[in-house]
Amino acid sequence: MTENQKNKIFELRRQGLGYGEISSQLSISKNTVKLFCKRNNLGENVLFCKGCGEAFEKNTIGRPAHFCSVKCYKKWWVNTHQRTVYEKECPVCYQLFRAVSKKSQIYCSTGCYHLSRRAGMKHE
Repeated sequence: MTENQKNKIFELRRQGLGYGEISSQLSISKNTVKLFCKRNNLGENVLFCKGCGEAFEKNTIGRPAHFCSVKCYKKWWVNTHQRTVYEKECPVCYQLFRAVSKKSQIYCSTGCYHLSRRAGMKHE
């Protein structure tokens, strides 16, 4: 087996392809691919993390995991769920504040909201 084929097997396993699909793409015996994967810890019980791409063992019970750790999941979540930040001015205290993902937020805090309600202010 050439070095190019070995690299291709690593790449295809990381994409989640099975032994049969890899062997047909590379024109190698299925058993050769299977043996190579087992020797290099790329067997059937190995999954690859969506966050960092590292290999980890499949759970024996419960739902299949997609991440190697909670830390990796949180990092992936932050990177894939970007939030919009709006700079606004509070109509009660006139301070600038950041509204995260809420374009409709008017007040900088619940305290300012309650003050505006007591004063009878109308919000925009």
